[in-house]
Amino acid sequence: MEFSAHHRLQLSPEQCEQARRSRDPRFDGRFFVAVLSTGIYCRPVCPAPLADPANQRFHATAASAEAAGYRPCLRCRPERAPVPASETDLAGRALARIEQTATDGGGVEQLAADLGVSSRHLRRVLEARFGVGPQALIANHRLRVAKRLLDDTDASMTAVALAAGFASVRTFNAAVARCWQRNPTDLRHLARHRRWEQAPAVRLRLNTDGPFAHIALADFFARRAVPGLEQVADGRLHRRWQTAAGSGQVSIGFEAGGVDLELSGQGTLPLTDLLRRVRVLTDISADSRTIDSALARDPLLQPGVVALPGRRVPGMWDPFEGAVRAILGQQVSVAAARTLTARLLRLCEVTAPKHPSSCVDGNVPDASAGSTSSDTSKARVDPNSTRNAELRTFPEPDVVAAADLTNLGIPAARRRALQHLAASCAAGEVNFDAPVEHWRDMLLGLPGVGPWTVEYLCMRAGRDPDAFPAGDLVLRTRLGCGGRLASERAVRERAQAWRPWRAYAVLQLWAAQASSAVTRN
Repeated sequence: MEFSAHHRLQLSPEQCEQARRSRDPRFDGRFFVAVLSTGIYCRPVCPAPLADPANQRFHATAASAEAAGYRPCLRCRPERAPVPASETDLAGRALARIEQTATDGGGVEQLAADLGVSSRHLRRVLEARFGVGPQALIANHRLRVAKRLLDDTDASMTAVALAAGFASVRTFNAAVARCWQRNPTDLRHLARHRRWEQAPAVRLRLNTDGPFAHIALADFFARRAVPGLEQVADGRLHRRWQTAAGSGQVSIGFEAGGVDLELSGQGTLPLTDLLRRVRVLTDISADSRTIDSALARDPLLQPGVVALPGRRVPGMWDPFEGAVRAILGQQVSVAAARTLTARLLRLCEVTAPKHPSSCVDGNVPDASAGSTSSDTSKARVDPNSTRNAELRTFPEPDVVAAADLTNLGIPAARRRALQHLAASCAAGEVNFDAPVEHWRDMLLGLPGVGPWTVEYLCMRAGRDPDAFPAGDLVLRTRLGCGGRLASERAVRERAQAWRPWRAYAVLQLWAAQASSAVTRN
């Protein structure tokens, strides 16, 4: 028997179909789409051509789809779907507990005991909610873990089986064969082959309801694009992505009503991750009408809001990359920060795999963004200056920590700060996956990382709309009187009226300072 997704989501099949057609990443992992004609089930973000609605069935869980006789899609790989936030009822707590303990080898009786209920009651609740019982959910979780280990590691089959919670290699082999109709070795070979197989290109559009200052956003990235890492040309930002399952390019076009994306590459497109990064980078989900209305009440900010409504806080592609670039950009111009970051890339020797469709690097660097030099600079980079240079990905923390940065061209103290940050990230002592409210405590204890750098990261990488670098020189200048800089205390007091949108107020003041500098010159 098949159970549709609205058993858990309170969505009708028509609403699930709309989410599937839009490939809306917010629904990824919250339901699955099974196709009668192929016997395969997919994530709602799967790039495969859409099936006839008459041939589709929606399932609340992957386990439900498998219990109905469907096998997982090898393109979108349902085992990589995000796990929805746990709910507080028994069914939600059971799912969360399965995620935590299924690979330890425990069964249904242990799960029920952990939850303080009988196994019969637990089975009844889960079947009513998801269409399958606890044993199917446990088995599905173990298979998801095993599939990721097969795809992403070179661990032996015995090690994979035990790590995923199977009692023996024999039971592991049998479970894999039932699910994918292939043996584990075939799945591993297929995953390795797909890493170099051209993925179908995907083109998507992310719309925004309110005003969207797209030209200002594109210009912000264009001023800061690092040669070899990113390119802005003809109103589009190009970057490279790379995972254990493939590599490729993302191209972001900035338009009045939103952004359009072109995703391409080899292997499996990490669609969910790329969409999340683009949303952070472009701040596309911000409620600009509410924000602009709140800031326009202040006479200091009102002219900028009226002149350019819909200004967004530019995000960062990756928090670690952003932290490194913020340190490199301390007390230097935007142009110097670009140069330092490009030099760091060369010293770390991080080069993306050659591919004929790789986008080319053109001209845009980022680093500090936000202090006086960041936004008063009039520098522009020629989009054709390094036209044929290949884009690469930013080095991982362990690579930066181990690199010889003697010739980077920064003071020794800052060099040590950079490598201490990288080592802390590599060791897991600094975890940017933690909620943004924990970032301040994590980062302020690191040498060379002060309040301005932390607040700047919370603004751009952490998406904290109320982050506020009170010591920023531009803010102290704009809020000063008679040519004297305002104190940090005075800046904080003045900014109380802008809460909870202080990060957007900062962007308005940076833009006003840049505009006044151009006017004077």
